[in-house]
Amino acid sequence: MSSNVDAIWAEMQQEWRASSKKAAQQDPHNPTLPVFAKKRDKKPRRPKEMSLWMNGGTAAKGSSCRVLYDAFATKGEIENCAGDNHDGAGPRNADGVEGNDGGKGFSSVSAMVDWLHTSVPLVLVAAQHWEGTEQAQPADLDEQLNDRLLSRFHASTAPDLADAALEFLLRPLVCLCLSPETSARDTSRLAACRVLANLLSSCGDAHLVTTVPYLVPYLVTRLNCGDLDGVAGVPEKMRPLPEQKPQQMARADGREVCEEVREQIAELVMCLLGRVSGKPTVLVHSIDEIVSLVRGLMLDDFGKIKLIGCEACEVLCDAHAPLLLHFGEAMARSASSCLTHNHMQVPVKAFYEGTTKVNYLTMLCFDRHIAVRRFFYQTLGHWLLNLEDSIDIEPHVMPFFLTGLFDDDYSTRILVFALIEKVGEKYEKMNEVDLREKRQLGLDAAWTYDGLASDVRLLGSTHGSM
Repeated sequence: MSSNVDAIWAEMQQEWRASSKKAAQQDPHNPTLPVFAKKRDKKPRRPKEMSLWMNGGTAAKGSSCRVLYDAFATKGEIENCAGDNHDGAGPRNADGVEGNDGGKGFSSVSAMVDWLHTSVPLVLVAAQHWEGTEQAQPADLDEQLNDRLLSRFHASTAPDLADAALEFLLRPLVCLCLSPETSARDTSRLAACRVLANLLSSCGDAHLVTTVPYLVPYLVTRLNCGDLDGVAGVPEKMRPLPEQKPQQMARADGREVCEEVREQIAELVMCLLGRVSGKPTVLVHSIDEIVSLVRGLMLDDFGKIKLIGCEACEVLCDAHAPLLLHFGEAMARSASSCLTHNHMQVPVKAFYEGTTKVNYLTMLCFDRHIAVRRFFYQTLGHWLLNLEDSIDIEPHVMPFFLTGLFDDDYSTRILVFALIEKVGEKYEKMNEVDLREKRQLGLDAAWTYDGLASDVRLLGSTHGSM
């Protein structure tokens, strides 16, 4: 009985060896059996690696705590994916996804995750370390980054797909475009910023809440706006006065040098502010960094980034005014630098002193553009007519109104006169009780010279011809 069992067992072992040898010698071009199929079956994917990235970018609890590339694509798996791209079983489209959908998109989240596992880590690792990559030239890496990621994930991506993609791509994209140690090309960083902005604009609120605390510190570091005034740890008495002219952003270590990339990062900040608009609980723990980002954009030495910074300041103030109670002075100083920016460096301190006080409103009174002066006086009228503390600023604003009565442009003088009348009507409503007796009795104030000053016509000539 035992001899029969041993014979059967020996025969089974011989058949098993023969089948294993035949599988090892399988033709790689044969579509019936893909290469490394058995190896992938032995290493199933681990869903716990797709959890959210927390604690400063490390993997969630229970994972291997490696970076995203190593967690999902080991060296052997990268070789398998490269072999499948050349010796795959079925037809593939431009993104490496099997089928003939022509790039219309993913049919499900699982299909997108499978595509991310097989294709995206190769592109991101090669793009981040392009100097030591021999498989493709930098131009080819840029093309792959645009074709594989930017063409797939756009601003109108489905939320479920954007959530899954953001879990997988957040850390690699941040390391690619926002890390100071990145060695990627400018075009690669531009594409990575665009993909990250598209994912943030289309992801769900739950993923947005966990993404903001991780993303904002990298943005602050890359724009070098952590301590713009250089007053961290300085006593309040030694800090610069609000009237002191703020300086432009300095070229420090870690700051993005390429202006186009900084402009795309500014667009990313605008996208982030647009998503958190109306959600104060999302920004309550990162309000200091968000204000620093907006101030850094307004203090940038590139004109387009300054414009984006002004738009970001407007969005932030409109949506989260209650959170900005203690940041008004700092944001006003940064915004005032945009009024005197001439896209050039003028070393005024070389001629006078280390600090320069500038009266920005006076400069706007004599601006060479009529439209600028008219909008300036309209802004002053808005302050006096709509602000709650208009009584406190009225003594400081009225001298500029009086200057507008002698403007070179006749339409500007008429506009200022009409605004002063509106301010006077508001004053009459607020002090109706005090003015009622003077109106009924027809009394004229002393400064009118018994009513004679009220008949003086508005000057029709300019102050230059006097």
